[in-house]
Amino acid sequence: MARPISVSIFAALIFAGAALGDDFYHETDLVSDIPGLAAQTDPNLVNPWGLVASGSSPFWVSDNGTGFSTLYNGRGTPQSLVVTLDAPDPTGIIANSGSNFAGSRFIFATESGTIAAWTPGVAGNPAPDKVSGAAGSVYKGLAINPANDTLYAANFGLGRIDVFNSSFAPTTAPGGFIDPTLPAG
Repeated sequence: MARPISVSIFAALIFAGAALGDDFYHETDLVSDIPGLAAQTDPNLVNPWGLVASGSSPFWVSDNGTGFSTLYNGRGTPQSLVVTLDAPDPTGIIANSGSNFAGSRFIFATESGTIAAWTPGVAGNPAPDKVSGAAGSVYKGLAINPANDTLYAANFGLGRIDVFNSSFAPTTAPGGFIDPTLPAG
């Protein structure tokens, strides 16, 4: 008799948890480029990729379909600053809180094989290219190591990690990122 009761209690707990799950998670679309789809509409937000915020900034988004980086507060409200990249297809983005990388606060990877950087106080809010990768480069993501002022760029096109110093010059990483056992591509 105890077994059917414990099975019934276990089943009731599972179904109760499932019912709570339906009420606990709720998707709220904050911003979209499609009118009426979200609380806010921003025509610059086409094919968003990277998302980052520093401790003192709103959210920055790489708008892969427009060549911009748009900024949003926590409610998804577009901010007045819109950054224009030289390349039309930004992907990854990182925040840089240090004084390295020529004072650039936000650094962008692009599918065009460039790395661009935004520095506050420059008229027109551009993020000019700082790196033009080798032929065939397609950058998808970035990481920064502030301890040694090194920028790592995931080069999807050439199947490798490209490494740059704080002057955006190519360099190498101790130990490297090469695995000779991986197949080409």
